[in-house]
Amino acid sequence: QPCKISIIGAGSSGFVKRFVGDILSRPGLQSSTVSLMDINPDNLEVSTVLSRKMNPLSNDTRYPIVRTGSFWTP
Repeated sequence: QPCKISIIGAGSSGFVKRFVGDILSRPGLQSSTVSLMDINPDNLEVSTVLSRKMNPLSNDTRYPIVRTGSFWTP
């Protein structure tokens, strides 16, 4: 059954590339929804684009990689 995975601090594209790659390499997790979050909206956008390009199911809206948003509270 698909699950939801949230990555907090997803603005580090190197970290996200490895982490999303690991998720996509596990058959049981490939159909999961992955939510990306970071305080830096520019870095988050880069990580989102990279993650979506890595996802073989990126055209299937049932299994998205989504940009949840940037959060910063001083």
